[in-house]
Amino acid sequence: MNQKGRGLIQLNDVRQKQQCLRSLYTVGIICRYGVETIEASEKTSGITMDMLLVTYVDFLQCGSSMEIKQKALQGCGSIFVVRPSVMLHKCFSTMLRVTLRLDSDRAIKLQSLRNIHDFLNHEEEKLDEAANEVLTANTGVEIAAAGGANNLQNASGEGDASLAGTIIQKYWPSLLTLLADKQTDIRVHTLGIVEIAYRQGLVHPMSCIARLISLQVDPEMQVFSIADRILKQVASRYPDFLDTCIGDGLNLSYHLQIQLKAEPHFPATKASLVGMGRFYKIMREQKTKRQKFLTLLLKPMLKDPHSSVAQVGIQQFTFNAEVLGSLPYQWQEEPLFCINDISSHINLRASVLLAALKTACAKEGALARAIAEGSIDLLQIQESSGVQDNPKSPGGSIQSQALTAIRNCREAACFCVLFVLKRHLKVLYGLSDTRCAAYISTAPKQTEVGQVDNLSRIDFSEMSSVIDESDVIDSLESISLRYKLMKKLLAEEGEDFDASKSQNRSKKRSKSLEEAGEVTTITGDDSEQRIRAKQRSQSVSVKPRRVCAFISRWAPVVDQPYV
Repeated sequence: MNQKGRGLIQLNDVRQKQQCLRSLYTVGIICRYGVETIEASEKTSGITMDMLLVTYVDFLQCGSSMEIKQKALQGCGSIFVVRPSVMLHKCFSTMLRVTLRLDSDRAIKLQSLRNIHDFLNHEEEKLDEAANEVLTANTGVEIAAAGGANNLQNASGEGDASLAGTIIQKYWPSLLTLLADKQTDIRVHTLGIVEIAYRQGLVHPMSCIARLISLQVDPEMQVFSIADRILKQVASRYPDFLDTCIGDGLNLSYHLQIQLKAEPHFPATKASLVGMGRFYKIMREQKTKRQKFLTLLLKPMLKDPHSSVAQVGIQQFTFNAEVLGSLPYQWQEEPLFCINDISSHINLRASVLLAALKTACAKEGALARAIAEGSIDLLQIQESSGVQDNPKSPGGSIQSQALTAIRNCREAACFCVLFVLKRHLKVLYGLSDTRCAAYISTAPKQTEVGQVDNLSRIDFSEMSSVIDESDVIDSLESISLRYKLMKKLLAEEGEDFDASKSQNRSKKRSKSLEEAGEVTTITGDDSEQRIRAKQRSQSVSVKPRRVCAFISRWAPVVDQPYV
């Protein structure tokens, strides 16, 4: 093995490189399984564990190839297993954090994760052996190791004073970051460490729940299956923690599926929709939990959508809408819950917003004249103001009107997403406006959903320009585009309601004729039956109705039919 000089450790030929790699590997094995022999012969050989560790660090920092650095890091891992306190030293902890960064080399990250995994496995084996010895001494019966994928310790990192707990918590933020790495094997190995840490109770489960929720959208089965297994264990033991982290998990899910996206033409990938459906199955067992999940998906679009769009963009709104439209609903009341919230928000805000947009894009308005004259630049206002209204600014100023128009445009884009989502849910689950209007969230009665293709895509084609250009509102045409689209969707919404209302009236009329003794069905062109039915309906006498007890005290009841 060559000695370290200035700069890189130079190796003259391929043969020396192969000898160096074998030497690094052999010394690492000796450190792992022959540490007692090395320590016993320190006086005679002059070789100590500290000297070997420094040598490995030199090769790791100054190695001429990535293979040598990887073998050096593997040797450091062998020393860390038998001397774990070294991992807490400042110089070594800084080095390990560098190897766990997202921009580090894939081989280095993988080897560093293997080192931590081997260390935790070694600690778990020692704990199992110690527990087995104690139980064997007390009962005389040897038991199997307590570790396993189905166990989750109660300690959960609270008050954990073991060396393993201190080490894993020191590097826990770096490990959580690697759960979003683009390399599949990096995510798999990191999840293996997370599973062991949960099993040994070295960390608090709440620290990783949001990341586990986000990994439900991972396209690789090996990744999401492990995340789903850990998540179910946490949900069964700590259900309140799961409820608390849903919002952060949904936000991380969107960003993770953007990183791993293979379908650029859709806001959400198919793997994301399937993954969110898999997580929803965990949450839908209780009514309060599933309603909270649905509310968290709807909340950014219903509660101050302008601020949400300014922070995350309309693409995340469409992602939430696609997730809501593809969830595996078990009861009709679940999509009705979403439709009811959307309808309430539309009834409260849509007409006012539409009128404000109409005023903003009017050619004779002050804002339109200012834009035409070039005295105001909408794009510059967005960049300088951050698209946030200043409540202290005068309401009549042109800049204030421009900021309000930009805010309304962003909110209009959100409304368009809501219109499309509502229409998709109604068509997919066969829900009429009458059925939607009759929905009561507290009603105990539930109707099962039939066979539907819940993974069918929502058609955003008619609002593709709004989705693509949501953050670019730089002209009067941009405002007019959102006004026209929202006006069109709102008109379609009103037509659907009118059609449902007229159909409901015809049903009520048929029902009143049946109660009056009419023929239940009149088919063909039988005009005689229609005339007879009309005559009978006119001759039906209706009993007088007392309007209310209060009025009856002051006026006599009129003995005529009440209309």
